[in-house]
Amino acid sequence: MTRCRKLFVAGLLFPFSFANGSAAIRAEDALSSTSIRLAPADADFYAATYRMKEQWASFVSGPVVRKLLDLPAVQENLEIFLDQWKNRDDNVANLRMVWENPNAKDAVKFATELVSEECFFLGDKNTGEFVRAYTRVISAINELAANELAVESLEDDSATNKLMNLWIDEVEKLTVPMMVMGAKCKDEELAITKVDQLEASLQLSMGFVPELAPVANSIKRIEDDRGSRLTVEFNGKMIPWDVLSSANLLDEEIMEVLQNALNQKTIALTIGTLDGYFIVGISSKRGDLLKLGKGANLTTHPDLAPVVLNASKPITSVSYLSDNLAKANYDSQFKDFFTKNFAALLNQFMGVQVAVRGLNGDVGKFDKTSEVFEFAENIKSDLKWMDESIAKFIPEARGTTAYSFSTVNGWEQVYHIRTKNVLLDGSKPLAALQHIGGDPMMMVVTRLQDHPEYFRLMRQIVQRFKKQLDRAFEIDWSGTGVDMDDLKKARSDIESLWPLLVKLADAWETKVLPGLNGEHGVIMSSGSLAAKQWAKEMPPSDVPLPLPEIASVSGVRDAAKLQDAVRDFFTVCDSLLDYVRTKDPNSVPASYTIPRPSESKSDGGVKFGYPIPDDCPAPKSMMPHGLFSGNYLYGSYSEKQSETLAKSSPLTIGAGVIDTSKPLANASYLNVGRIMSAVKPWVVYGAKLGVQDLDAPIEDPSLEALEGYAVTTNDLLSIWGVLETIGDFSSTTEIGADGTSTTRAVYRSISK
Repeated sequence: MTRCRKLFVAGLLFPFSFANGSAAIRAEDALSSTSIRLAPADADFYAATYRMKEQWASFVSGPVVRKLLDLPAVQENLEIFLDQWKNRDDNVANLRMVWENPNAKDAVKFATELVSEECFFLGDKNTGEFVRAYTRVISAINELAANELAVESLEDDSATNKLMNLWIDEVEKLTVPMMVMGAKCKDEELAITKVDQLEASLQLSMGFVPELAPVANSIKRIEDDRGSRLTVEFNGKMIPWDVLSSANLLDEEIMEVLQNALNQKTIALTIGTLDGYFIVGISSKRGDLLKLGKGANLTTHPDLAPVVLNASKPITSVSYLSDNLAKANYDSQFKDFFTKNFAALLNQFMGVQVAVRGLNGDVGKFDKTSEVFEFAENIKSDLKWMDESIAKFIPEARGTTAYSFSTVNGWEQVYHIRTKNVLLDGSKPLAALQHIGGDPMMMVVTRLQDHPEYFRLMRQIVQRFKKQLDRAFEIDWSGTGVDMDDLKKARSDIESLWPLLVKLADAWETKVLPGLNGEHGVIMSSGSLAAKQWAKEMPPSDVPLPLPEIASVSGVRDAAKLQDAVRDFFTVCDSLLDYVRTKDPNSVPASYTIPRPSESKSDGGVKFGYPIPDDCPAPKSMMPHGLFSGNYLYGSYSEKQSETLAKSSPLTIGAGVIDTSKPLANASYLNVGRIMSAVKPWVVYGAKLGVQDLDAPIEDPSLEALEGYAVTTNDLLSIWGVLETIGDFSSTTEIGADGTSTTRAVYRSISK
């Protein structure tokens, strides 16, 4: 097959590059010649992808692409495409005309150059402070809304003026962060040509708009030994303040203060080349980007030690988030989450009440002693308490460091999280790994830390808001838009259902949590259950259809408590049916109760399940059930699977990654190829039901672009076989003595 054909197909498949193979890659220092040398040691973030051409070559030569290219249907249709391309036939003629346009060729060449080696994105130490400034402004908006908007006149500008003063104060203190995107560009002359074209276009277009003269005059071209760059520096003096003043958008005094603040600030946009990279960056001043690459770089930071220690490996990506930016991001998005978000909804509701009163001729009046206002304030108080209570359990946010590298038959990624892990327990080996059947297609096993106080806090939160609901039911909401009849119905429903919720919570806190030891897993396997007909309404299949078998495994401390909890859950379900009957006596027969599972003993232990009815064609070995065996509870719908899981078996998957003797907090495995193989009989079955002749060409008059191509259903099914060549993913998570987490993920392609 020609090189053109290979590149064409590989281009279609590149989004699925997780299934790549690997070419031989030099084991050299991947850092000294990369963009990480430009990142300052105190940078707030850095992310880069390296060896992009090598990764592409590795993917193209991998088993997925090779198998696809070998398919007869692909070869035949590629021949058709290449023939149309050669003879400029049909829709391909238009495509070739565009492709052969000199400007298009030039653009493709430049884009290819930029994605051939390396791309990066970095932000300096001021990025975190920029996020904090944004957070302070948003918080101020919410606070002003709470204190002003909901209770003052809609025509009062005091809230707006306060907000503008705060915003101006932030502008005066703010240092514009330096943020740069770039890509390695070996053909610097080509990059400079693009900068020339951009400069000419900007100057020409701005020449037709006199108002943009200040911007046009600020465009500067910088040529030095580090490259050629086009820069534009913006400042407050470019703003048409006289126009804004005449529009009376703001108070004159505020406008003057704002003008003075912005006149002192500049922000520079830079596009061009720097040290062999084509970059686009923003900074405070025009020459700030020249600081990059000067002084200590990011590799000297202690948090980059894991990357530096592995620098001799063929590294393909590095990412870093500083503790400073991680903390700023957390504060912006999650700190006081309920206060910031739900209190804002309350403020909007109160603002609507002001508006409604205004329509009634009572502008700006709201009684702060009213029941509605007092209720809203109590809700806000509880939201604040909830945020403060939750915050006691949340560790200080810290950053991350990650890197990946190519291996002989795939890739590996290591992810370090410096935030203390308060959810997973990695103090000892995962014993449940001995009870996943040895070689499942998919599995996830983890161990949670024992924190019953988390659930107790959740109960306290729910109880507080139940009290608030009780208060709400006593308030006269007339005139607020709240339907009193709906409120009465809601009160009746809540009073009926609340005791059931309490019973569920009691069972969870006193029986389920003490009954489990924290280890949990999910497993998928195949082979035990197969049938030609799984339901009476289902047409029989020519071949047995295997049903993927999904099971759960949970470590048990006290089986009796768990069994007692399940009985409580059934009792609650029966009570829920009684409640439904009170709403509609005909909805559920009076004699009906939730069926209890049958109890039986097996070699593995005690089993609770629901046997398959005699008139169901599914295999009788299929029975939804829970099996208590040893120190574990297995949930499955395959009896053979649960019995297999109950027997200890050595792990044969994830070799070299998942070590069952090592302390782990989490281990996971996914074999995509095996899952695709297991599902294929169902895909073929569905295709046969929907298509009479699998070898007949698929015709769709609406797809004119495919006219002349011969594609059958069997051709599409053959592509499914390509998916079976995708390899497997294995990962583990370890918890350090200081609570930090390290996750290692490995992909291995099927042997070439």
